[in-house]
Amino acid sequence: MTTGNNKPSTANDNKEQFELFDIDSPCRSICTTNNRGFCVGCLRSRDERFNWNQMTQTQRAEVMALCKRRRARIKQRMADREEVQLDLLLDSNHAPLMDDLFDPLLPGSD
Repeated sequence: MTTGNNKPSTANDNKEQFELFDIDSPCRSICTTNNRGFCVGCLRSRDERFNWNQMTQTQRAEVMALCKRRRARIKQRMADREEVQLDLLLDSNHAPLMDDLFDPLLPGSD
């Protein structure tokens, strides 16, 4: 990518582009914090929420990137937990899986 003066663009050029567009608050009006102090709605820290209006667009973009990484970590932890639960469910050392109560009984399987 090149800039208007035919020079290749740099990371600084990309950061300056944030100044052209307002980054709106990611607030979802949930405003409840988890045990780590992050809002469960937008995943911003207390400081990030309280200082949002004073931040530059570049700082806001950095906060948004942090929130995206936080959300990805949460999703990964949730997937890991589901995988562990499935492993426990399928493990023969644990209670066997029950037949589906809603499946019709097969003839002769009284």
